[in-house]
Amino acid sequence: MCVYSCVRRTAGALLAVTALSVANVPARAQPQPMSLAQAEALALARDPLAARHRELAAGLQAESIADGELPDPTVQVGMLNFPTDTFDRAQEPMTQLQVAVRQAFPPGDSLAIQSRHRVALAEAERARAEARARMVRRAVREAWMEVWYWREAERVVEDSRALFRQLVEITARQYAAGRYNQQDVVRAELELSALEDRLTEIQTRQDTARAELDKWIGPAAGGPLAADVTGLPDVQARNAIEAALLSHPALRAESAVVDAQRQRVALARAAYKPGFSVGVAYGARSGYNPGGDERPNFASATLGFSLPLFRDKRQDQRLAAAQRRVAAAMRNRDERLLQLRRQLSADYAEWQRLGERLALYGEQLLPHARRNAETSLSAYQNDRTDFTTLMRARIAELDTRLRYQRLRADRAKARAHLLYLSGEPK
Repeated sequence: MCVYSCVRRTAGALLAVTALSVANVPARAQPQPMSLAQAEALALARDPLAARHRELAAGLQAESIADGELPDPTVQVGMLNFPTDTFDRAQEPMTQLQVAVRQAFPPGDSLAIQSRHRVALAEAERARAEARARMVRRAVREAWMEVWYWREAERVVEDSRALFRQLVEITARQYAAGRYNQQDVVRAELELSALEDRLTEIQTRQDTARAELDKWIGPAAGGPLAADVTGLPDVQARNAIEAALLSHPALRAESAVVDAQRQRVALARAAYKPGFSVGVAYGARSGYNPGGDERPNFASATLGFSLPLFRDKRQDQRLAAAQRRVAAAMRNRDERLLQLRRQLSADYAEWQRLGERLALYGEQLLPHARRNAETSLSAYQNDRTDFTTLMRARIAELDTRLRYQRLRADRAKARAHLLYLSGEPK
């Protein structure tokens, strides 16, 4: 009996300790929702094209240093004028072992011009990396706003589903009381089923939007996202954005290409000047002169230069080609500026119109749709209107709420487009 009591007490103590241990285990921390700024930073860190442009810029910058240096001197070692009958170094007075060094000097200021050409190309790649970063940020914001909209649409439809369920209950009670026919009950159930299908479609659209966001931020797109659509910087005035277009990285890249092509023109002009080379040589001889004295060694110095003849077939053609490339690069730059200005006109107009519509919905359409739905329900319950009018009012309220959220998302996208043009505020 004592053993049985001891076992019961021990088991009870173990259960108590286990219960306390379980109670003291902290709940697993829920992951914090990812903010839009975090998503942008993640996308920029993951983007391979921006990194590619930065690597190209670094490589071109390194090449600019190498291109500004003189070519390596050449060293020549030779055995001159050896007699083939005896191969004796001392037999002939012109036999010698010679070491020569030669250094070439390119024409004009070619080295500095080549270096500046590489620097301009590096600047173009840096500007392309910045333009790519702006594009990635804009794309992430668009995908984010799309996910946000479908989440809001799901929430709105969920709220409406609860209201439609109430309508089913109300019509069922009215039918049970003999006040209305069964058609109202069937119609209410049909509208509820249609709403369920609409909710499924919204969830599918939300999955598609998350898949688009996944392209930029990876698996993090499937996690919790912060419900924020107003966290973007403010939009500047149109004239300020238009002035900022002149420093847009896409335009800076084209300007850098123009500068690089101008350096090629300068290089083509330098080709009209001669290039030089300087050489020194030292020849060691063996043997003695007829007078008995030791043969002296030889030292030589040479100066060479190129003669830019036949300019019409070579230098003139290269200069003309380089000038054509400058003209083509300038056309590309002008076209890019026109594209940016056209984009600004379209995006700013859309931004303004969406703002006007958003104000109209917030100040008039939403309150009116809500009051219309409430008064229709009250009138139906008091036999002053039919069920069709009630359902039309409820569906109109739902559609108005969804359009309002769509306008909010679209205006946030328009803001992202304008920020792509103006750049982030300092």
